[in-house]
Amino acid sequence: MLLRSNFTPLRTLDFTTKWAIGSVRWKMKRRSNRPAATDDTEKRRKMKESAIQELDNERFVREYYRKIAYELPFLSKFVKPFSKQNDAFLRFAYTARTKPTADDNKVSLTFHPDAIPSLDQPTIHALKLIADDRYDSSTGILTISCDTFPTALQNKRSLAVTFNKLIDKAREYKIKFADIPLRERKPLKRDLNKIPIPKSWFQKLYNE
Repeated sequence: MLLRSNFTPLRTLDFTTKWAIGSVRWKMKRRSNRPAATDDTEKRRKMKESAIQELDNERFVREYYRKIAYELPFLSKFVKPFSKQNDAFLRFAYTARTKPTADDNKVSLTFHPDAIPSLDQPTIHALKLIADDRYDSSTGILTISCDTFPTALQNKRSLAVTFNKLIDKAREYKIKFADIPLRERKPLKRDLNKIPIPKSWFQKLYNE
């Protein structure tokens, strides 16, 4: 067995040198056990939060581009001629964004009370009275929404239950509400954008 002439046993070194050698060994061992970072991970560490968000949005868009290029052509065999469904009087609206938000679970239901074929005029009149502010007399649309539950499917189910309850209540009180007139009004928020603002007000703000 051959030994180098300049080899110094570890037991003959002082405490400071032993501590330095042990620290180097510990760092080398920790670095060897650390998983190798990919190029994408290294790039994301050096990027700012705004750049990372922009990159995520670009990936989101490219994902749908791939679906359009590679998956959409295979759906051509399922194409059917368009036929308008007159019996579909309920319309559910969902919220979908690129980044998850608190409003993603919200679902809105809009429908025309006059378009429901199973209701007579006294029941429709009672339904409009029960809806109160949720019924827009200018458009004839009744709108209800729900965001109580954590998922959109649960909120849609809750809206369906609420719709059935409204129909039952309208049928129950159609005789009592027959003599009550319906107030022709529409939500105020729809008219706020149409109120004309004098230009002189803007000039005063700019002068100040």
